Amino acid sequence: MNISVCSQLAGAAACLVLAGGVLGGCAPTVEQGLQSDTDSARIDACVRAGRSGDPRHAPLLIELLDLPSADVRFYAIGALERVTGRSYDYSYHGPADRIAAEARAVRRQWLRGRSRPDG
Repeated sequence: MNISVCSQLAGAAACLVLAGGVLGGCAPTVEQGLQSDTDSARIDACVRAGRSGDPRHAPLLIELLDLPSADVRFYAIGALERVTGRSYDYSYHGPADRIAAEARAVRRQWLRGRSRPDG
């Protein structure tokens, strides 16, 4: 094999490795997505958190409940209910002061549930 063919093959292999990293394994973690500055990344992370069923995502999901975006709040409460297996009295739409009060109530409810021996 001559050097030209070898360098072309090496370049092609590097491209495949790079493409595999970009396309196949460099997506942000759920935690990174939940802490993102963009609503689309937050929503995607909420969906992934809910599908995972991992209750360790609950604190970050609760933080999203009083963000300005009703879409993010909608996905956050849905994911929170899936990862905790509990239902919360929370409405993702409405006046900001009510949303903030309900988000605080959800946090208190969640903390009380964690302090129980079975929670």
